[in-house]
Amino acid sequence: MEWMVITDASQAEALAALEARGTADCRQNVFINEGDTVYLYAEPSACVRWKCLVEKEGVSPEEAAQPAIAPVSDANNRENYPHYMRLKLLHTFPEGALPLEKLTESGLPNVKGSTLIRAKLLKLLQAAE
Repeated sequence: MEWMVITDASQAEALAALEARGTADCRQNVFINEGDTVYLYAEPSACVRWKCLVEKEGVSPEEAAQPAIAPVSDANNRENYPHYMRLKLLHTFPEGALPLEKLTESGLPNVKGSTLIRAKLLKLLQAAE
């Protein structure tokens, strides 16, 4: 499955670590599984910047590499599922290549939490690679 995960400006250090190391740990949504693809949407640039593969799920907070990515999500998910997933960087998109306007035109319902990517949006993302 393919997911859109929203990050905000407070995650700049963790996202820079992803680019430098090629991997990063990210707080996991209960529905995202090993082998899934995660596209990271970054604020304040308001665009998709990274495509990653979930290499491992269920990483404990003690095992999570720091700085870890903490996506914008609802607080209940953090309390009910406090694990992390290990992401492997697959592709970096140029800043501004996939802005919010294009994403919403292609079916992104909102920029909150983790969202399952539908066919029209996936086609846009794949064409940008």
